[in-house]
Amino acid sequence: MNLKRHAALGLAALLGAALVFATAGASHAGGKYGARGGGYGYRYITVQSKYNNGTISGPVRPAQYGWQVKLPGGAWIYCEVNCFQTLRDQTIDFYNVVDEYSGN
Repeated sequence: MNLKRHAALGLAALLGAALVFATAGASHAGGKYGARGGGYGYRYITVQSKYNNGTISGPVRPAQYGWQVKLPGGAWIYCEVNCFQTLRDQTIDFYNVVDEYSGN
């Protein structure tokens, strides 16, 4: 494995570990927040990419250690700074964020 791949994997592992311990709430950070149907009582957020990669929506919920957002694959993860940024950085802007942190 080359150094660039190791750096990207290390960053992904670090971000994953940070998600487990993050306790920030779902404050507003450049996205929409509102209720949507589905019968589960979740609130949904919609956020736009910082890199023109489109938009994405997902439900948010309060959890034991703070707010969580649901990724498209079905996993619930804790929000980092806020749920809008977490959803954006972990989905539509994921590779752009990895490139930023790896120095590319």
